[in-house]
Amino acid sequence: MRASVIINPRAGAVNVEKLRDKISEALFRCDLHFHIVKERSKVIAFISDELKNNTDALVVCGGDGTINETIQIIMNIKHSKRTPPLCLISSGTANDLSHELGIHQKINEAARVILNGKEKMIDVVEAEADGVKKYMLTNGGFGIPAATADKANQLRAFLQKQSQDSEISPYIRIVSDYSHRFVKKMGSEVYSTLLLQSLLNWDSKNWDVEIEFEDGSKRISHSPFLLINNQPFLGQKYLIAPFTKNSDGTINLTIIESRHLATHILSVLKVLRGTLRESELVSVIETTSFIVRSLNSKRPLTFFGDGEILFRDVSEIKFKCHHQKLSVMI
Repeated sequence: MRASVIINPRAGAVNVEKLRDKISEALFRCDLHFHIVKERSKVIAFISDELKNNTDALVVCGGDGTINETIQIIMNIKHSKRTPPLCLISSGTANDLSHELGIHQKINEAARVILNGKEKMIDVVEAEADGVKKYMLTNGGFGIPAATADKANQLRAFLQKQSQDSEISPYIRIVSDYSHRFVKKMGSEVYSTLLLQSLLNWDSKNWDVEIEFEDGSKRISHSPFLLINNQPFLGQKYLIAPFTKNSDGTINLTIIESRHLATHILSVLKVLRGTLRESELVSVIETTSFIVRSLNSKRPLTFFGDGEILFRDVSEIKFKCHHQKLSVMI
């Protein structure tokens, strides 16, 4: 059995050698081919070659961001045969998809799922803006959620850069490295910490979006919490869409029409408690496609999906569900 292993050394608290050793031990009977991520072009080449060599499984070691980047490549590579299933080994910040699928946290147990597990087909959500298509598997959104994800990514990138900058003092590098490791170990808690800052800094002025549904009907929204969901939980603890499934062929759109800081905070508390329900302020729509447009050029759209900023400063984004397009081992 051929298995192609992708390891992102920048994800979470990854120890590349430990990962290699544990995967090699767990899958000692398999024909293993490892690739350590350094450049995107080389990852594309690696996956393309492995598909041509009829690999039986793609083992992805990282978090939701690493999986998301792999999905971008897989969905855009032209190949005649069905893509082999993904095997997920959690070593990232949030690991939302692995948590939703019940993937074992131990490396050897997660790796052996390609031998003793089963395939599950899950939906892939496509987002298109300005002719560019991006894909996501878990949750995404606009407004305050996107601002929070952006802050988290910027913080991690800044600390990592500071820890490696030879032109600054060794003391700052050490502090930055320690802080970077601490932030990565926080996992999804980093989003909770930065959420308050996003709430306090949110400016609702000129924030108007139009949502066009598949039947042609339209809705104007001022929602600072516009969430696109392919699974119930965001960040493992935010129960956004309790009845959403990642294999039913629909996208969950949750709109929270909060207008003031007090109602922003109340909405977040309801999410944390798992008590968010459809109401006068909360709309829940299940659909297969829709479009989100900015109605004000001063407030273009920034959208995050799977913890990554997929689009920034665009006027509209089209969403579509690809029903059970991706195979994963569980």
